[in-house]
Amino acid sequence: IDNLQQCSDVDTAVVTQLPPANVSASVQPTACVGSPVIFQADNQSPGDVVQYQWSAVPATLSILDPNSGNTLASGPAGQYTVTLVATNQAGCTQSFTFPVTILSTTNISALIDIDQACNSTAVTFDNNSGFPGTWNFGDGSGTSTVDSVTYTYATAGTYTVTFVSSAPCVLPFSQNLTVSDEFFTVTANDISSCDSTASLTASTNLPGTITWTNLAGNPVNPASVPPGTYIALGIDNLQQCSDVDTAVVMLLPPANVSASVQPTACAGEPITLEANNLNSGDVLQYQWSAAPAILTIVNPTSDSTTASGPAGQYTVTLVATNQAGCTQSFTFPVSILPAIDISPLIDIEQACNSTAVSFDNNSGFPGTWTFGDGSGTSTADSVGYTYDSAGVYLVTFVSTTACVLPFSQLITVTDSVFAVTGTDVFVCDSLALSNLMATTSLPGTISWTDLSGNPIDPNAVLPGTYIAVATNLLETCLDTDTVTVAYVPAAAEASPASQLICLGNDAILGVDNLNPSDILTYQWSNGLPGVPNPEVSPTENTSYQVTVTNQYGCSAVVSLEVQVLTVTVSAEITGKDTICAGQTTTLLATAGGNAGTYTYSWSPAETLTNPNLPDPIAAPSGQQTYTVTVTGDNLCTATDEVTVYFMETECAEPYIFVPKAFTPNEDGNNDRFRVRGLDISSIYFIVYDRWGEEVYRTEDPEHIGWDGTYKGKPSTPDSYGWYLRVTCGNGQVFESKGDVTLLK
Repeated sequence: IDNLQQCSDVDTAVVTQLPPANVSASVQPTACVGSPVIFQADNQSPGDVVQYQWSAVPATLSILDPNSGNTLASGPAGQYTVTLVATNQAGCTQSFTFPVTILSTTNISALIDIDQACNSTAVTFDNNSGFPGTWNFGDGSGTSTVDSVTYTYATAGTYTVTFVSSAPCVLPFSQNLTVSDEFFTVTANDISSCDSTASLTASTNLPGTITWTNLAGNPVNPASVPPGTYIALGIDNLQQCSDVDTAVVMLLPPANVSASVQPTACAGEPITLEANNLNSGDVLQYQWSAAPAILTIVNPTSDSTTASGPAGQYTVTLVATNQAGCTQSFTFPVSILPAIDISPLIDIEQACNSTAVSFDNNSGFPGTWTFGDGSGTSTADSVGYTYDSAGVYLVTFVSTTACVLPFSQLITVTDSVFAVTGTDVFVCDSLALSNLMATTSLPGTISWTDLSGNPIDPNAVLPGTYIAVATNLLETCLDTDTVTVAYVPAAAEASPASQLICLGNDAILGVDNLNPSDILTYQWSNGLPGVPNPEVSPTENTSYQVTVTNQYGCSAVVSLEVQVLTVTVSAEITGKDTICAGQTTTLLATAGGNAGTYTYSWSPAETLTNPNLPDPIAAPSGQQTYTVTVTGDNLCTATDEVTVYFMETECAEPYIFVPKAFTPNEDGNNDRFRVRGLDISSIYFIVYDRWGEEVYRTEDPEHIGWDGTYKGKPSTPDSYGWYLRVTCGNGQVFESKGDVTLLK
């Protein structure tokens, strides 16, 4: 009813009750920290599809799968409220709320005591936690629920002992225990020492600690004790067992050695190292060493030896060891002075092609010259000496000053003439780099320049002229020679480069030598002989190459081309090959080959319309053979011939011919049924089927014949009748009829 109370209307509403969710649920009310809390929910209506949503407050309770019906949860100790909302496919829900308590765990390890007796398998176990439980002694049989219990193991060994409390949330206790019935002992080691003090050592058969005293019971430092007797006191790690042992420290006789080392030497000279055993009864071992080790000791285990090395400061050490193992050490400083090389200060000058030589010692160190000829010597710093004969001599200068190295040099004295001879070079490539070569008559050195005197690298020069400058080893003589690096390429050209011949003709290949002074050899491709102008007879266009090589080994390649002009002709009669008087026929010449243009010439020409056409019309008065000559590119020719037959015919068979059968299958062979004659001027020809219905008619003397169709459709294979009337050129009339078979 509207607000004005004037209008009213009615409608219906349907209330449908949806099926409620029907679920049962449970949650484990308590658990220990680290243990899972079990959530379970069961759908009581098998036809329902139920979705689950578990949640917890606070959220530190972690639910493994909150959308699963059955799942687990875990979290820290505390009070929690767990809620489950189950929703069926109709959208109806059912809710559950559960309290959950997670209890803290208790670690009782600090309240467990295990006591072992000395050298015994009996062990006392004490649970002081206040929580009841069960002992498991780890030997596979022993257990107890008593808080304090003594257990004796059947055998010694290592066992894992556990105590598991029956109280909730108490963590289990576990410990590895080693029990043994062995007697605890300590063993001290006697010591023989070369030094005035020694270090004491001892060991226990079972884990323990060791302390040391002297015989008066006073504690001592075992790391440094004088000779004497000492007591080792050992206590096991359980503080249950102890044992003692004595150690005797004895002083061994020391080594007694004297030693000396040469303090200075020159580089390259040996240094003397000596040692002497002062106790005749001792058997000594020696070990010499040097730092840095570049000072090499010849025999480092000998009492007397030598050493050598480069100039420098060194420290030499000797360690002597006697039969008691006692050692004595020595250290010596050693200086090795550098050797003085006076070679750069010695000058030897020789005259060119002379046995007179000047010797100069500019080092400032006095000495003696020996000239190497078996007699000549001098103590003068500068001296001139003339050898009796040419030869090779070893000259020496030995200084009287310490550490000055002796000088020696081989010299060659000669009165022969010194000369240099260069070798000319021939190259095939103007850009190629060449090596210059020259030799000297006597030993010497060679340098190279260009014509302007500029130094050059003789291992990489371009064509040109160069100078070899030679100096003998004594630098007393000088000589020069010129060397030419000549560019001598082979040069040739084809003459001509291209030729045109007719098929079947020969061609002569021509090559011209462009350097008349060259002596050329020829190597042709295509297996041709090594001559400059071979004769060839190719059957197709052919390329030839010849490699020409001159006397200097330089080569060039020349290419030549021979083109072969091929001309062919085929003559035929495209008209009648046999004609009667007054008739004509058409000839046809078909040219082939690779020519660009063709010309034609028929003979005899008198009975032809135009003998220079490829297809003239012939009108012979009798049998005639015509020959056609075709010329390609005005160069090469080919001929062929045809014969036109001439006869006086009758207007009768066999000059009028009608076939007995035809096959209109469009294979190009006997596809049409037609009349053939030599001199037909008019014709009347009809074909009809077996019911007399006409299927073909013609009055054309040049007709192409019946194609085997009727009204545009193929006729069926059968026998067909025909009637023929022809008039020949001589006015005679021929008339006939018969049958023809249409085949497929």
